[in-house]
Formats: sequence, structure tokens, C-alpha cells
Amino acid sequence: MKRLVIERPDLQSPLQRTTTGVLTFIFWLFWIYLWLPLISLVAWGLGIQLFYDNFIDNEGYQLLITQWKWYVFVLALIVFLLIGWARYNLLRFRDKERRKKPMPVDLVTHARDFKIDASRLAVWLSAKHLVIHHDEHGIINRVETGDTSGNI
Repeated sequence: MKRLVIERPDLQSPLQRTTTGVLTFIFWLFWIYLWLPLISLVAWGLGIQLFYDNFIDNEGYQLLITQWKWYVFVLALIVFLLIGWARYNLLRFRDKERRKKPMPVDLVTHARDFKIDASRLAVWLSAKHLVIHHDEHGIINRVETGDTSGNI
């Protein structure tokens, strides 16, 4: 079974890995930037003198008031984009149910996929304890069932 590229970063190209890393770093910085007002408020609540000097004595609160416009703007933009994306997907996938129940797989198909004998697979399914050994390619090498009848 093929694993997704997202589960195997070694399959990504260097450009994909670099882009992912840069975007992650940028959004972490943005996330920290959004927390700065709360950090400042906590610092003020704890009575940190530097905060008091900058915020009260130098009238830094006026800058905070002007920055609130940007916070509201960015928040509104994010909300608008997320709602727009949700509406787009709603229109795109409206009467299309893509989630389907998986087809039942019979014993013979499993045996064929794992390259083993179906009769042995039936015995292994009834075992209470099963240890399966694979090689580096995922091929079953040996199966231990607790008794000698289930071994390959």
C-alpha cells in the first residue's frame, strides 16, 4: 500500500520541504505576533516596570488603540476567507457524496494481496495470538501462531 507524501517527508522534493518549512516559520511568527497584546496585558498585570514605562508614561496605549484597527481588519479578513472557502467547497461538492463505504474484501483477495495461501490465512484468522514477521519490502516472511500449524 502506498503511503501519502505527507506521511513520508523523504518523498517530498527539496522545494516542497523548503516551502513547508518557510510557511510554517512565517505562520508561527504571525501567531506569536497575535499573542503580543495578551502578553503585554499579563506583563502589566504582573507589574513589570518596563511595560509601565512604555505603555503609561510614554502613552503607548495610543499606539495600541490604532493597532486594534489592524487586528480587527486581519481578523475580519481571515473570517471572510475561511467562510468564502467553506462556501466554495459547499457549492463545489454540494450533491456529490465522495465518501463511500469500502467494498468488502474476501479471504482470497487478502491472500492474493499478501502473497500467501488462503487456507493458511483462514487458520491465522482463527488464532488468538499472532506474530507476523515482514521483510524490508513488507512481504510476510514468517507467522507465529503459538502452535506449529500456522508457521510458513
